Amino acid sequence: MGITFGSERVAADRKRTAARGNAVTDIHYQVVQHDGGWAYKLGDVYSETFRTHEAATAAAKEVAQRQELAGETEGIVYQDRSGTWHEEVSRGDDRPHADVKDEG
Repeated sequence: MGITFGSERVAADRKRTAARGNAVTDIHYQVVQHDGGWAYKLGDVYSETFRTHEAATAAAKEVAQRQELAGETEGIVYQDRSGTWHEEVSRGDDRPHADVKDEG
């Protein structure tokens, strides 16, 4: 049994999230020239470098699709920029919408 990345499932997840009164976060991966090849990035963080634009684009699309997959609800601990630690519960179905912007 494989993983299905269906737009119908993603749309249903977004509806459930909106019905709970939560806004769906949008994130955008960008495919860009980097370090003598191509990479995708999110914010200021770059992926590994790929030889071709097509390979970087394919990898970015896979990462974006996986970003939308639901997981398990679990506790997380993280440190913010000021050094303060936080504990909270991350719902497994609270996933962002992710897409790929191609500058190539």
